[in-house]
Amino acid sequence: MILILKYMKFATGSLLLLAASVLTVGCSSEDGSETPAAVSQSEDRIETATDSPAQPQPEVQMDQSRSASAAVDPLAADDDEDPSLSANAPDLIEDLRSLDWGAAAEEDPRAEELLRLLRRQGADAFEPIRDFLLDRELSGKAPPELRQALLDVLLDLGVPEVEALAVELLAERLGAVEVWQLGQYLERVRPGSYSDAIRTAAERALIDSEAAIFLPAEFFQFLAELGNDQTALLLAALPMHLQAYGSLALAEIPDGSGIPLLAQDAREFQAGRDTAQGRLALELLAQQAPRFPEAASVLLELAQQGVIPQDLWPSVLDLVAGSWVLTLTEPAAGDLVGSHTYYHPEGDQVIYRVAPVPGMDDGLESERLYLLDHLQPLAPPDLRPGPDG
Repeated sequence: MILILKYMKFATGSLLLLAASVLTVGCSSEDGSETPAAVSQSEDRIETATDSPAQPQPEVQMDQSRSASAAVDPLAADDDEDPSLSANAPDLIEDLRSLDWGAAAEEDPRAEELLRLLRRQGADAFEPIRDFLLDRELSGKAPPELRQALLDVLLDLGVPEVEALAVELLAERLGAVEVWQLGQYLERVRPGSYSDAIRTAAERALIDSEAAIFLPAEFFQFLAELGNDQTALLLAALPMHLQAYGSLALAEIPDGSGIPLLAQDAREFQAGRDTAQGRLALELLAQQAPRFPEAASVLLELAQQGVIPQDLWPSVLDLVAGSWVLTLTEPAAGDLVGSHTYYHPEGDQVIYRVAPVPGMDDGLESERLYLLDHLQPLAPPDLRPGPDG
């Protein structure tokens, strides 16, 4: 028996009368048939369209909570509708392996969706990705684009085990892009701690890279930041389709190890040869002359010998003055003055010409003024300073 309190309102007196009534639910009649329950529910209860007894209130409240959550979170609603979202990480990796990882892989909506689902596995994705990447049989035969995509997911997981795995992977014979991905991650989480290992892996990847493969400029920028004299020798021996990137990386090695090799290319003008590689080397010597005395000495020597092409003089003076710089990294739109594109039979490489941040002081003003004072009298007449300086 259930005791139900009802409020009844009289229309004429607007008075509330409290009444209690006792209702017997589910009593059988003499002929054995059941009497249907006629229970009036209050407005804050959910009516069900079943003949079964009502569920206890706590379960009804949980159903309400789930309904509200599904209404607010469309992604959760999608999870209920799409059975593939329940797939585990190993299955998702297998699905990714089955895709065509050609040139258009990044535009494949299925690949994008599978990678998104793999990311949603969170820490559960760590071991399957680790096992795949460390399996030389599986990973070695996998397309580079697939390995790079899985590395992106791995390095974004945010679990502490990733750091040790990244160091372990560096010992494998990876492609240049994968070394760049791992190196960036390790330098971010523990700056300087793994620099030697990263540089060694990057140099090995550069040696192992196929002659026809075009490596991204970002790889060379990263390698230059960690480079030394051994790195410089590798960069100077790159094939023609990577020579421009190699030259700029030589200029960016922090200890100046690349300057003597750039000087060799620039001295081609002394032999009467005018090449794209020699022109870029000359411009990079001008850019680094205020910072490295050896670059300044070679630049002044070539100017005094009169072998700098006339059309290069404006660039030489602007670079010495710091009016703009050459860089491998794509600048913000507002900083881009122009870009040099070096075309070779095997491919093209783009070097950006970037205006420095206004008011930025690199501490080299006196060195720049000294060089300009000695270079401008040797420049073509229209570039020499007037009587007032």
